[in-house]
Amino acid sequence: MTALQNERWEQFAQHFAANGNAADAARQVGYSSHPAARGHDILQRPDVAARVQELLADRPSLPHRLAHRLDAETIRRASVAINLLASLV
Repeated sequence: MTALQNERWEQFAQHFAANGNAADAARQVGYSSHPAARGHDILQRPDVAARVQELLADRPSLPHRLAHRLDAETIRRASVAINLLASLV
């Protein structure tokens, strides 16, 4: 599937696929009145739902998507903990 013809819905799908929050995605594309309801309604459209599924299939898994939000020290500590646990097994 290619990008949706409705540019606003395409942007919504992109934002929703990136953060998983329909209300936030609706706000990001300019739906200021009742964004949660608007986001829900947009996601009910088969073409938008299919586009979101397509975008999600092309993205890394959730832990990898969240990794960029963690600071380097948190990642280093997690790595040390994982290596410690692995050495105990």
